Amino acid sequence: MKKLMIMACAALILAGTSCSGFSGGKTLKESKTADDSISYYVGILTAQMMEQVKQSPDSAKFDAAQFIKGYEAIMSVDTANISYLMGVQAAFQAKGAQIQFGEEGFKLDAATIVKAFKQVVNNDTSAIDPQFAQMEMQRVMTEARDRKNAVKAAANKQAAADFLAKKMNEDKAIKKLPSGLAIKVIEEGNGKTFANDTAIYVIYTGKKIDGTEFDSSNGSTATFDPRNVVPGFAEALKMMKPGAHYEIYIPGDLGYGDKGQPYAGIEPGAMLIFDVQTPGKEVKAAPAAPAAPAAPAAPQVKVK
Repeated sequence: MKKLMIMACAALILAGTSCSGFSGGKTLKESKTADDSISYYVGILTAQMMEQVKQSPDSAKFDAAQFIKGYEAIMSVDTANISYLMGVQAAFQAKGAQIQFGEEGFKLDAATIVKAFKQVVNNDTSAIDPQFAQMEMQRVMTEARDRKNAVKAAANKQAAADFLAKKMNEDKAIKKLPSGLAIKVIEEGNGKTFANDTAIYVIYTGKKIDGTEFDSSNGSTATFDPRNVVPGFAEALKMMKPGAHYEIYIPGDLGYGDKGQPYAGIEPGAMLIFDVQTPGKEVKAAPAAPAAPAAPAAPQVKVK
């Protein structure tokens, strides 16, 4: 185990990366022995982690003095005490998890983490099986996220309802449909409405109720199959004709639902507003794929 650990550390050092932020000397001018030289080089190479920290989201919290203090604390440990070092390594993983979960709003208790760690190491029979713990952790996390999402969704749905009511009062051309979708017909278009299995060419822009743009075809045409977008967008597309121009208001329940779309910055229950034009082209779409258990996807989102 000791050999494997040492080899892993050596591999990281020998792989090395450039330290572009350092502007010191180029060579080691004084070296009495190979041991001294290599020791110095290891210090140089491991210090490169500082640059990674400075480029991370936590760069503003970086404290060089504390960084050195932590480094010295571990380097002062006798390398013969491999068990202690392995414990430190395990604690680094736990601390990383604590930080990561903290960013998601979960406040992990260090004392509880240490208690569970001791149970496993000491072969305490009261310790939960690791595989069960993994499954249960996922379940608890999912339920906690769902609860938080439900609270956010309720607030966003109310904000969307208030926003739409105000818009409809200001602009009588906006009509609310039985499904909850609201539309404003700017241009009716000509001919027949699009079929459900038609890939429709559209020019569109998607915004949130605060006016923030989250997606756009940038004035070019994009194709969408009504079967493969969120319900509200699909409903609007199937109402449109070639040459139509609609403004559509998609409530959360007909959009990304209570989960939202984090990658696009769309919160749970958020209303989506689209300006959509159908230039008039259409092609037969491929057969619809089997329905997936997850909610249907919306138009491809480009995160701004």
